[in-house]
Amino acid sequence: MYGACVSTVAGSALDDFTALLGPDRVVADEEGLRAYRDPYSFPAWDDYTASAVVMPSTVEEVQEIVRIAGRHGVPLWPISQGRNNGYGRPAPRVKGSVIADQYSWNDHAYMRFCERIKDALDSDGILAPGKQAIWPRSMRTER
Repeated sequence: MYGACVSTVAGSALDDFTALLGPDRVVADEEGLRAYRDPYSFPAWDDYTASAVVMPSTVEEVQEIVRIAGRHGVPLWPISQGRNNGYGRPAPRVKGSVIADQYSWNDHAYMRFCERIKDALDSDGILAPGKQAIWPRSMRTER
């Protein structure tokens, strides 16, 4: 149901992305892509479904991702956090795009900053746990 677009990116493009970033920073499976869907779309809709997600962490990686996408004719959809419902949703507007997720930029500096603020303001994690992917300390997984 969710994975209808998983195969729309050529295997050679995915291979190139994986060679550049490693398998831990390329998402192409149905379960992993689910987090990048439009949260307000029906599960059966796949109009705004990405075919993969790449997570660069340096300028050079971003440049090479653009080159790889250009070589393979793959549309890119860059996002930063992409969880601002109504403004910066992660779902691409072109079906089958590869999402370039910048949230892990600089070794997750922005996420660490948000987590630190969350810990200071809501140490028990009772206010909107998981909102914008910021979980209470007790519920976080290691990166």
